[in-house]
Amino acid sequence: PAPTAPAEPTEANEDLVETLLSRADAGTPAAASRAVDAFLRALNPRMPATPAPVVTPEAATRQTARALVEEALLLTAKDLLGAEPVAHLESAWRGLKWLLDQVPASSGITVEVLDVAREGLLDAVQGALDAEPFERPDAVFLADATDDVALLGKLAALGERAQLPVVAAVSAPLLGVAQAELAAALEEELEQVSEAWTALRQDESARWLCAVINRVVVASEGRGAARRVSFTSPALAVAAMLAASFRDTSAFARIMGQQGGLKAPAMWELSTGRDTGLSLPTEHFLPIRAQARLEERGILGLGSGRNADAVLLAAAPMVFGGGYAVPLPAQLLTGRIVRFATWVRDQLPAGTGGDDVDAIFSQAAEVFLFRGATENGQLRGQLVATDNGRGVHVTATVRPEHAGTRFQLAFTLPLRG
Repeated sequence: PAPTAPAEPTEANEDLVETLLSRADAGTPAAASRAVDAFLRALNPRMPATPAPVVTPEAATRQTARALVEEALLLTAKDLLGAEPVAHLESAWRGLKWLLDQVPASSGITVEVLDVAREGLLDAVQGALDAEPFERPDAVFLADATDDVALLGKLAALGERAQLPVVAAVSAPLLGVAQAELAAALEEELEQVSEAWTALRQDESARWLCAVINRVVVASEGRGAARRVSFTSPALAVAAMLAASFRDTSAFARIMGQQGGLKAPAMWELSTGRDTGLSLPTEHFLPIRAQARLEERGILGLGSGRNADAVLLAAAPMVFGGGYAVPLPAQLLTGRIVRFATWVRDQLPAGTGGDDVDAIFSQAAEVFLFRGATENGQLRGQLVATDNGRGVHVTATVRPEHAGTRFQLAFTLPLRG
């Protein structure tokens, strides 16, 4: 049979078309119009684009006024956020948020914040460290940067007495240069340290002090004159990297190299100097060579790749420069082991025999230090005779992947009573 002729357009057909078109989002006619234009141009590329709407003088005036008001508001907000104490509070808050983002409830990490004025700092830190050895924190982080060597020496002494690392932010004047000139000074080897700093590096207490430099970008927003950047303390950055390592590996060792890198909250573009136009997650661009230069001075420098958003560490030195020293993760582990062994020693019943001492130490270490992963390390305790009576000789061996370096530790604790 002959094919049926197409039906003539009817009012019903027209109603159907209207119904289909009406199913589009009536609240966005401009978007619907653009979609139709794009579809028709795809079918017929020679079809002219929809002409831009005509802007009346009144509309142009309103747009200009609105732009001026928005710019004034943004500049005012920039001034307010850049003034103290707001800038300091924003820096601390954003840095703490970045740290807390690395410690979900399942991580087993607790973060305690101590807010204290500079003049009460030492007393406040000492008070926080007066707890029983195994109840103390694993590390203390000082967010406010300083170049006061005397203060840093006192912090090192507190860390030594409490057997835990103190990670303190330091500023460029410690190296004899202005803050803005840090990267250039390291590149040209123009930095200098004081005799007081050199002397502190020879003190045994400096094994417990980690000085860190180069702030991290935590906010970068706005454009043009209204653009602003907020940085946070490098000490909080190190805390975040250690926390991320512990969260993922149950150890603090994975903070160096590409594997230990941590994405920063934001980046900014350098506008001056030899690296103008470079996008960074840190205040200064500190490549591996600059970080090595800082390591020679007993300072940990935060670095990054070019136009990359991860904060990277080429090294994690402690301040001590008087001989063999271990990096920050191993020093932190040293503190944990010493405090743990002291705590276990204090739990031993009077008259405990040698075999029982060894069993108690090794089993407790498996639970509290290595979370059941005995392949990561071993700790033993052995009864020995000392000049002042009986003692416990403690030995610990930990895998490099768990400590950040080859790790063996031995010390003797006197038995009480």
